[in-house]
Formats: sequence, structure tokens, C-alpha cells
Amino acid sequence: MPSARGHSGHTLGHVWSPPGAIVTSTPVRVVVVRAWSETADPRMMEFEGTLRALGIDVVDHYVRAAPTDRDMVAWARRAIEELAHTDVGARPTHVLGYCLGGHLLIEMLAVWATQGHRPVYAGLIDTWSRQPLFRLEQGIERRYEVSWPMRVRIQARAVSDPALLPWRRIARAWWQAARRGAALTCSPAAHVRQRRRRREQDNWWSVHLAYDWVWSILEVPLYLYNCTDSVANEFEGDPTLGLSAHLRGGYALRLVDGDHLSCLAGAEGVRLAALIQADLAGVDALRIDARRAGPGDPSR
Repeated sequence: MPSARGHSGHTLGHVWSPPGAIVTSTPVRVVVVRAWSETADPRMMEFEGTLRALGIDVVDHYVRAAPTDRDMVAWARRAIEELAHTDVGARPTHVLGYCLGGHLLIEMLAVWATQGHRPVYAGLIDTWSRQPLFRLEQGIERRYEVSWPMRVRIQARAVSDPALLPWRRIARAWWQAARRGAALTCSPAAHVRQRRRRREQDNWWSVHLAYDWVWSILEVPLYLYNCTDSVANEFEGDPTLGLSAHLRGGYALRLVDGDHLSCLAGAEGVRLAALIQADLAGVDALRIDARRAGPGDPSR
């Protein structure tokens, strides 16, 4: 199992703050990036209420991908442009995303980096990067019509990365995918019907963009709030859910109770909100302390 220590040196469940740091009582304003509608997934809206109950000023930012968004960067840029028309502005200091909203936030962070903006706090709740074999075995490439160049690029990792062996599993997954493709080729009408039904699914285009993409490399530190069930049962013990290779700026890892669907609700949601509240207080202290640092202080 990979180490739970992030590149930044933060360890599981630990928040560092400098001695004598000043923490203000002003509520922290957090922009929550959401990519699923409230009708399709009401849990995130309910969790936002839990955060507000702790005194956090939550700004809900729902942005659904449009057919004019040709890739994740275009979607992220539009999300930032829409944010600019709110009282928050185009450069928020505290941002949080869950699931597909987390994927959108990753690319928003990459766009902000090119503009010289780096949020004080950036958090991802149970946001993952699916491994090549899982995508193939679950038929994700076909279901979300991932482009062939992207399929080849992603599946090449299954051959080049020793951690993704054994070879028998790779060969079996490729063979099953080839059989499914051949069956659809022999029945064009069925292929057209299946494709039409897929595209009628709620938010299909948003998920298509997320899978037809290779995530950016981020230099900004991130807080990861990952579910124990996701780590154990879906990512074979990887506590970063496949994201570690993309997080050069480091990460602080928080393992939370429950699974991808339950972690936002009930007692599990309350505990998750408390973790986020503690981390927000920690980074706010760091931010204020940095403002008070002298000209030669490396913490500036």
C-alpha cells in the first residue's frame, strides 16, 4: 500500500500551524464546485448545508458541461468566467470539489496556475483517476465514447506500469473489449440505439469530457478527503485514488468513513465537515502568518 504521506510532508490526520499564528473569527468563504445537478445528486447540496452549520460561508458553483465545451480546459475556463460574474470573483481563495466537481476543479486549478493565481486552500472529496484496466473492464471507453488516441494513450500505461500487472488480467480485459466491439460492429442498428440511449443519460457529456482527458499536473498543494471504502475496494489500497502522480505540489491526506455515496450524509458527513473546518482554520492561520512574515522569511 502506498504511503499515506504526501509530497508536502503532511501526514494522515495532521494539520500544522505556526506557533503564535493569528486566526480570525471571520467566516471563511469556500467556493464548492459542483458538476451534478441537485436533481441528479442532492447529496452535495445537503453537505453544503452541513458546512454552513459549522459557520463556513459556502458559495455553491454549479457548472454543467455544454456541448460547446470541447475538452476539460474549455469547461474549466467557462466555469471560471461564470464565477467572475459573481461577488466572489474569478480568483477565489478557498475551493472544494467532490467527484465530478473535483475533476472540474483540478482543471480550474491548472488554468489558474497559468494566470498566476494559487488558492490558499484547495480540497477534493473522493475524486479519482481511474486506472486503465478498470476503464477497460467496465466498458468506460465505449460507454463514454473516449477518442481512440486517448484510449491508446491510457491503455499503454497498462503495459508500461509494472504496478498494473498481472499480464493475464490485461490480456483478458483487452480480449473482452475486442469481443464487445466486434459484436457491435456486426449489428450497426443496435450500436446506434445503444449510443442514443447513452447520450440521453443525465450529464453524459460532462462525464465524457472527464474520461476523454489526462489530468493536469498540479503544483498547488491539495487536501484529499478520500473514503476508506474507495481506497480498499476500488483502488486496491492506493489512498490517493490514483491522483498522486498528478500532485507535484504535495497533498495532505484525510481518510474518511463510508463510501463514495454515504460520506456526505448523516454522521459521516458531519465528521467530514469537521475535518474540512479544521483544515480551513489551519491554512487560514498559515495565510495570515505569511502576511506578517519579514522580507527575508522563506515562509512568505
